[in-house]
Amino acid sequence: MEMLLTTPKNERIGSRRIKRKEPGPGPLNNRADRKLTFVADMFTVAMGDSFLELKKTILHREIICRGYRYLTNLSLDYDKYVKRIWARVWELFFKTTFDVSGYSESENEKCHFVAVNKGKWSINDAEWIDRDSSCSTEKTKKYLELLNNKLIIERMVMLDMVDAEIIFSPQNRTWTVKYKSVIGSTNWIMIPPITQLIKHKPYEVIRTIEFFELVLDALVNVSKAEKGS
Repeated sequence: MEMLLTTPKNERIGSRRIKRKEPGPGPLNNRADRKLTFVADMFTVAMGDSFLELKKTILHREIICRGYRYLTNLSLDYDKYVKRIWARVWELFFKTTFDVSGYSESENEKCHFVAVNKGKWSINDAEWIDRDSSCSTEKTKKYLELLNNKLIIERMVMLDMVDAEIIFSPQNRTWTVKYKSVIGSTNWIMIPPITQLIKHKPYEVIRTIEFFELVLDALVNVSKAEKGS
């Protein structure tokens, strides 16, 4: 996998200013959209009989699935692109939402957790931390204990996850898990004119699905873990 560095919106590096922009219609976005189709197809193939439906709009794919314990939907988005001199990078954003309204034991307070990546040149470790959650200190501690499980962290490092975030909305009764990754991103270079996709390896697709399943399992089962402690 080839690494492409990303920067915050409107960050200046030396004499250059690199801007992150919202995508709009145009030939370059159409090329990126075709690459996103390839990414989505890899996931639908990996899901096999669990794949149900693929919803498509420009630079957005939503996979509807069944048969997993928790994962029922997976969004793949080229929401923004990083503009460089002679190049553009469409960053790939992953997201799933999980409805807990059918669970008798579930969260009732706002929760917000973010991942902090560790490593100077590449991600070699990660840690989930709290970001102003409203639930009790004890419950927050239990969430973080389960989220920082070795199996979850290993997949975060393997998949080069950036800006990983978990949010619980009491109003919607849903958990949202999302992150950004270089893997699956598309890079357009002006000279020579070429559009390149940083492809997932087949095992990386499987590990992505496993990541969401493991995280949702941890979130849903905090109440059960508390009762067993």
